[in-house]
This record gives sequence, C-alpha cells and structure tokens, in this order.
Amino acid sequence: MASSVACTVASKTAPIRAFDSIDTCATSGAVAAPAGTWREPTATLTIDLSDLVPPEPMVRILETLEQLPPGASLLVHHARRPVYLYPQLEALGCTHETRELASGQVEILIRKPLASQTEAGSGETS
Repeated sequence: MASSVACTVASKTAPIRAFDSIDTCATSGAVAAPAGTWREPTATLTIDLSDLVPPEPMVRILETLEQLPPGASLLVHHARRPVYLYPQLEALGCTHETRELASGQVEILIRKPLASQTEAGSGETS
C-alpha cells in the first residue's frame, strides 16, 4: 500500500522529494521543554508521518535529514515517540525536542548541526 507523505517548504506543500530550494536557518542546541512551555515551533521543513507504520517514519526522517542543508530544522508530525530514532539522531549530531500533543499525536523538532559543528565533532585533522 503506497502512502502519500506531504511536506511544507517555505509555506508550500509538495511531495517529500520535491524540494529544490530550502531556506536554512541558524539553530542553537536543543533542550527538552516541559509540556506546555514549547512555543509553536518553526522549521525549515515540516512533514506528517502520522499515518505510516514503523519503520517507515524513521526511514523517511533520516532520508529527509540527508537532503536538508546544515543548520536546517525538521518538524515531524508523528503518532508516537520514535524511541529508536533518537540514538541515530544523536549519532548524526542532530538535536531534537519531542512534544506530546494528545494521545496518538507527537511533534518532533529536529535540528541538523551546522557544517562547522559536524566537522568539529568528527575528530579529523588537516
């Protein structure tokens, strides 16, 4: 069964693979916010994966992050906390915040590191 996933890029809705130009935004380190204190998140890209079954949401999130430029952010609408995704995000240097909106409704704000942060963490020297 093929499912349709839409994303919002710069206020336009398009298929997940159809983003040619994405506005980058500077982000700072993420700190988990207590419920009710997280303001409306702003992100470079927003995707709704709430109708997909595991592991498809994790696969789509990781594929989307590969396509985003350094410093960009991704807001994911999901049906549950993606507990197996969190270690992978941390390994990539991404920061993330999760907010439970209601039963079966979760938002995850993922921030991709800036290029300089990725290079600094790689341990490579010239």
